[in-house]
Amino acid sequence: VMLKLENAQPSGSFKLRGIGATCAAAKAAGASEIVSSSGGNAGLAAAYAARALGLPCEVCVPSSTPEFVRARLESYGAKVTVHGSQWAEANAFAEKVCAERNGAMVHPFEGEATWDGNASLVDEIKEQLGGAEP
Repeated sequence: VMLKLENAQPSGSFKLRGIGATCAAAKAAGASEIVSSSGGNAGLAAAYAARALGLPCEVCVPSSTPEFVRARLESYGAKVTVHGSQWAEANAFAEKVCAERNGAMVHPFEGEATWDGNASLVDEIKEQLGGAEP
């Protein structure tokens, strides 16, 4: 039995592969900052990827986000902004913040680069299996 443990990515989030690809594409397109919204995993991935790319990052979270998640976001260098009581409110605020700056809005689950980044898992599995049937 072979497993791909995406939860063991360095960010501690299974979303690093997709969000990381989106952050890299944003930097290549000239973004000077990463802005995201999250209740946890997407923010961790965005903050980790932004730090690796040398970009500042702001993650907007709802008040329901646990303190340990906020602390981990900050440990990756992200500015954490608490706005609203649910993710939709935090996301709307993140979009407003992003519109006021030369930042890239990194949505937690939408976007071609995110989907393509996630899909790279299949190519990696194929390569690691070396032609063997799963």
